[in-house]
Amino acid sequence: MKKNSWLIPVSILVFVLGTLIFLSPLFIPKDVNWPIKQKLKLGLDLKGGTQIVLTVNTDQLSETDKANAVDNNIRIIRNRIDQYGIAEPTIQKIGEKDILVQLPGVKDPIAAENLVRQSAVLEFKLVAPNEESEKYLNQVDALVQENLQRFPTLTKLDAADKALDKTAKADSAKAAADSTRTPGEGIFKSLITTSEQDYAVRSGDLTVMRQLLQDTLFVNLIPKGFNILLESSDEATRGANEPVKLYVLKSAVEVKGSDVDGASWEIGSSNNPNPQMANKPYISLTFTREGARKFANCTGDNINERLAIVVDNAVYSAPVIKDRIPDGKATISGQFTNEQAKSLAILLNNESLTAPIEPKSSNQVSATLGSDSIKSGLRAGLIGLIAVVLFMLLYYKVAGLVADFVLIFNVGFILAALTAFGGTLTMPGIAGMILTIGMAVDANVLIFERIREELDAGKTPHTATDAGFKRAAVTIWDSNLTTIIAAIVLYQFGTGPVRGFALTLSIGIIGSMFCAIVFVRYIMERTMLGNTKKMSI
Repeated sequence: MKKNSWLIPVSILVFVLGTLIFLSPLFIPKDVNWPIKQKLKLGLDLKGGTQIVLTVNTDQLSETDKANAVDNNIRIIRNRIDQYGIAEPTIQKIGEKDILVQLPGVKDPIAAENLVRQSAVLEFKLVAPNEESEKYLNQVDALVQENLQRFPTLTKLDAADKALDKTAKADSAKAAADSTRTPGEGIFKSLITTSEQDYAVRSGDLTVMRQLLQDTLFVNLIPKGFNILLESSDEATRGANEPVKLYVLKSAVEVKGSDVDGASWEIGSSNNPNPQMANKPYISLTFTREGARKFANCTGDNINERLAIVVDNAVYSAPVIKDRIPDGKATISGQFTNEQAKSLAILLNNESLTAPIEPKSSNQVSATLGSDSIKSGLRAGLIGLIAVVLFMLLYYKVAGLVADFVLIFNVGFILAALTAFGGTLTMPGIAGMILTIGMAVDANVLIFERIREELDAGKTPHTATDAGFKRAAVTIWDSNLTTIIAAIVLYQFGTGPVRGFALTLSIGIIGSMFCAIVFVRYIMERTMLGNTKKMSI
């Protein structure tokens, strides 16, 4: 090694500064404006999160499509989750039809399940005029009333209404207040209220209406040409007692999701005239050339009509068309949270699932379990580190102290590298780190023992050090190279925890080789070789 070479000190400086910079977010308070924002991510076993097991329904597919359905769904789910920004998810096939999804840090199993299950079928449909809507709802009401016995839920509700009317019969005012039905109305129309030319369903009747709209018998019974859909609603954002809007839409699809070129979620400016977009998240859509033409024709031919934006049979918004929109852009606004808007944009940007998937199990991994795992792993790592440090210090004296000093940077380098590349620390990763500690000093032991042999042979400290590093380097390269090859194979063919172990081990080996061959030697030459007659090793 040339003492005057600028490459060695510069590489060490980059190594040390890079380690400190990417570890700094662990120690910098959140309220401090620090350029490095990314922190070390913890895996499901340390941080907690959500685990979902899904089953792919391939009953309606051909034999050829069945073979690829699960793999295609895994690819689509992985694309969605990667765009969502979840760190190191585990997505793997179990058996023939099941898919295991592990999402570290995700505390809402329902939101996670929706992200991987939904197809996000986007459609633009015209809202039927009030006269047509009222006529259609009356037709549906009459048909349901004629076939009431075929709908057990409505039969019970109708019986309850009649009992209420009978009880309140003595007091006509009370009967008028309590009755849910106006003269001539059936049980279906009694579930719907009218306010400012809009239809709505009371919160108490919402479950019944949703069950009815999803009932195959009801769907096949009602006249074709129109759709009855509810608005997309979230109990947490709209309030539990607020009614949910109901829409009567024309069945014809004006613009489809396949006509959309891209979707992104944004936050509206505070001065936006639309109250659903001002300081609130919304979805921005860009159409393909063909989609832009369809959208322009639709808006131009239906000025002053309402155009509903429907995703997965739920109406997100139904604005009035004020003018022809030729620029091929549209927005979806509603009662979104940031996470809901982000998830919807991801779903709209990705292809639909090859085959429908059904949840087999969904559970949340306890954060307490993660905390216990972290403590146990840190305790094991700390004990191992202290034992190695003491051994090196007592057995190799000053040279051991130098190796211990560099070992601290080696451990820091592993954590910094995981942070820099967006990796995730897991329990197997901690095991790989502990193994790396032993392998790191193993290289130093080979070098130091070789230096001792050279000193015993009567060579000077300078000559012995030079010979020790040169002759031990070959063995170090061989042993670490074979370990890296094994780690690469584990990472390539392993899944989940195995890949975490392999990644941490690979980073640790690279760091330990640099530390042992370059870093330790540089410090020894600058501090220990001033006395050419005696060396503390």
